[in-house]
Amino acid sequence: MAPDVAGSVAGRAMAPIPDDVLYVASLSVAAARRGRGIGSELLRRAGHEATEARLRSVALHVAYSNQAAIRFYVREGFCVHPDWSQQTVQGPPAGGSIRMERPISG
Repeated sequence: MAPDVAGSVAGRAMAPIPDDVLYVASLSVAAARRGRGIGSELLRRAGHEATEARLRSVALHVAYSNQAAIRFYVREGFCVHPDWSQQTVQGPPAGGSIRMERPISG
């Protein structure tokens, strides 16, 4: 369950996470270790946890500028969530971010 941050800066800076979604707050693999399936395995485990909890999807945010990560998430079955994209002029992540989701089947 997402913490109640409606009145906080975080609550205003990011769209709310529904209770039936597992949100990946951060996923990073050291550059020297990329291409070995580590990120895929982490997402597989997140999907397994979401399935066990009977959630409808796994979601995350990724910077518009991180095209390599966007391609990776698309390969992993994630789609851009059209209602939750934010472009910014300044501040992290540079250029804003998009929310991507992967539905949980079964």
